[in-house]
Amino acid sequence: MEKDQFAIAIMSTMKMEIRSALSKLMYYLDSLFQHQNLKAAEANTEDLHDTKTSDVQAVYDDWRRILVHAHFGLSAFFITQNGAAKGGIRIGPIIVDLVTKGEDVTCSTTFALAAILRFLTPAEPVRGSGNDGIYRGWLNKTKRTCTSTGAENKDCGSDSGKTVEYADGLAYNIQRGWYEFRCACEVAAPDKSKDESQPLQILLGSFSTTMQSCDYEGIIRAYLLKSDGGGVIL
Repeated sequence: MEKDQFAIAIMSTMKMEIRSALSKLMYYLDSLFQHQNLKAAEANTEDLHDTKTSDVQAVYDDWRRILVHAHFGLSAFFITQNGAAKGGIRIGPIIVDLVTKGEDVTCSTTFALAAILRFLTPAEPVRGSGNDGIYRGWLNKTKRTCTSTGAENKDCGSDSGKTVEYADGLAYNIQRGWYEFRCACEVAAPDKSKDESQPLQILLGSFSTTMQSCDYEGIIRAYLLKSDGGGVIL
């Protein structure tokens, strides 16, 4: 009986923590939409033609209801599998519209880009994947007890937990703390000539932990200004 009570108490606590995390996430997304996406739409009325900002708001409200639904079926891994490209498709145009019209780019947009770039690092190529740009990333506080040896050995051992294939040719293993993603974006390293491009995720993961934030500025700038990268072309 006491064990059942403890189990119920633990489950209740976990549910409260999940609700709290979801509440913070939605607060952030609402702020991002109101102060960035919507302002960008208002600043870009010419390209939107007859679309009104009220229509943009209605689309967001509908998407928001889907996102918080208990049976929403898209995982963060699936959505971010090609994060570098999505940064240029989804966020880059918003930054361009805001800057062009003299609006502020807030920390909410900066955080969105930072989250995408973190998803790409630390990274290592998945051996045996050919030239399809598949890399392995690691979750925070993960001890790298195994490395990738190709698609035939994704479990990294018999006690590695469950490996889940979440997209075509891409998988993750929460117990081991790794996930795979696809990225074909190459940028020039700040200390190299423009002709010496390297994969973005390799450059981001090349610094040791002693490096400061400013050491990443050149690489991030190169990504943001690349047409097939961040797409921030003014």
